[in-house]
Amino acid sequence: MSGLPETRILRLRALRFCGDLSYCLYLTHMMVMNLYDALLGLLGHPPSVLSFRGLMVRAAAVLAGSFMIAVISQRYLEQPALRLKRFLKPRVVNRQQLSAVA
Repeated sequence: MSGLPETRILRLRALRFCGDLSYCLYLTHMMVMNLYDALLGLLGHPPSVLSFRGLMVRAAAVLAGSFMIAVISQRYLEQPALRLKRFLKPRVVNRQQLSAVA
């Protein structure tokens, strides 16, 4: 791959994978966080943000859950929708067709 040596880290496969999932992660992380807090409340535990350990466990659980949802979403929603794009190309209309309509 080309590019500056300083930007080599940005070409790492793991970072590109995270970049591909970033929008879905952005959309889902709050829902996963709220679900985690609700489940914690249903089990009768105090809020996890009261201790550093609880906060780290919450962050890891939310990150793992968000990544799972993002991977599943990309595989079963985004990729099939992008494959349909070739069938949904806009029709090209020339000037003669436009003048016939008017």
